[in-house]
Amino acid sequence: MAISSPARVMLAALLLASCGGAADNRMAVTIVGDGPLADELVSGASTVTLVMRDGTGALVPGAASSWRFLDEGSSLILRIRPARWPQGRDLTAADIVASLRRTAVRPTLAAAALGRADAVRAPTARVLELRTEAISPWLLDWLAEPELMVMRRRGPAFPGPYAAESLDGVTTLTRSSDSALPDALPAQITLVRSTDPAAAAAGFTRRESDVVIGEGLTGLFAARSVGQGGALRLETPRGVYGYAVTGRRGPLGNGDVRLALAMAIDRAALADRFGIALMQPLEQLAPGPAPAAGDWRALPMAQRLDRARTLMAAAGHDPARPLILRLLLPPGLEHRQIAETVAAGWEGLGVRLIVAQGDTKARTQALRRGPHDLVVTDRSSAVADPAALLLPLRCQNGGACMAGADRLLAAALAATTPASRAAGLAAAEAAYMQAPPLLPLLTPLRWSLVARGVEGWTPNAAGVHPLGRLTRSPAR
Repeated sequence: MAISSPARVMLAALLLASCGGAADNRMAVTIVGDGPLADELVSGASTVTLVMRDGTGALVPGAASSWRFLDEGSSLILRIRPARWPQGRDLTAADIVASLRRTAVRPTLAAAALGRADAVRAPTARVLELRTEAISPWLLDWLAEPELMVMRRRGPAFPGPYAAESLDGVTTLTRSSDSALPDALPAQITLVRSTDPAAAAAGFTRRESDVVIGEGLTGLFAARSVGQGGALRLETPRGVYGYAVTGRRGPLGNGDVRLALAMAIDRAALADRFGIALMQPLEQLAPGPAPAAGDWRALPMAQRLDRARTLMAAAGHDPARPLILRLLLPPGLEHRQIAETVAAGWEGLGVRLIVAQGDTKARTQALRRGPHDLVVTDRSSAVADPAALLLPLRCQNGGACMAGADRLLAAALAATTPASRAAGLAAAEAAYMQAPPLLPLLTPLRWSLVARGVEGWTPNAAGVHPLGRLTRSPAR
């Protein structure tokens, strides 16, 4: 894809013509949750990556004005748009080479994906080249991840279209330009963080927020109660909602026990309990082909239960003496409903589930240190690369360890053709699911409340909604 600077100017003119004076308005946004979403939205508005995403999840120019693949996908050429650092010096391709090399040494998913790029160089001040022997169809998509923002060696990142200022949990994004641009339509955006879904929903009905965005499943019931008249928007981003195993010792250190638990979950019953068509049963850890005929996921539920009981008995567990497992949930009745259904299915294996609630920090700590056996993981990725959902399962990230599956994943990422890479990722996913470190349950569900008159909010598989691309009519 390539979009020239004149095309961007024309696009800006069309947008301004279509929304009139609404482009200079102000937006009030509330984020429900205590995870990274609020920071990611602020970063997306106040920093710049080589490639960015629009309100539909599609890739659009960022620091790069255009790009093209050469040599059957092994070379990516990007042209850097004219821009200046706040101090007045030109932004060059050499600056971005240094930025990418610094980012590549950090332990992040995007860094792991970018690590497949063997060479990053700047042939000229305006041209950047990435070469790789491992062919990935998603290399360009990874460059849009917020953690790959353009940064100086020392000092702040290259500024985006908004300047951010935070005080007492409220972040104000102020447009840097006097006039609106496609990625900076409102003159000012106020972003408030909340951990009380009911209060956020009530504030929406009082018109205190133009948009309320749920970071995960928590708050769905409160949103449904006030989201009449089309205000409630639902989407299913790429990802997995499931229970991650927190350690390598204890009963879940046995891969057969983990497999038995995965087999005994009636995922269709989970989805039916919510009654939302978008929420679907999920038996895979990443997108890919359907399980092979010999895979346990190809068996009917009754046969799965029989095999699960056999595995538990072989592991030495007596159904008459319940195996107690502890699960850490996010706050919210939504998660408890799922846990109740899972617990009912596990009773037939002689497993008793005890649940507790904890915030994001507590759940992150539990994944590495316990004392809980399982922790809810609600993971999604804007990048359509299946590796984005498999990389967090590696032994180095804590939880149950599947070293053989890790090796298959590494081999897939080193593949030299798209077909061999796809086959390798499918083999790695199947290997993880033979003793899953994460028990997949459902497709993730994201909810938002969008006021009448707000334009630019489009459900998309990337789950991306840049705040600067939203507009609100003055009548709201």
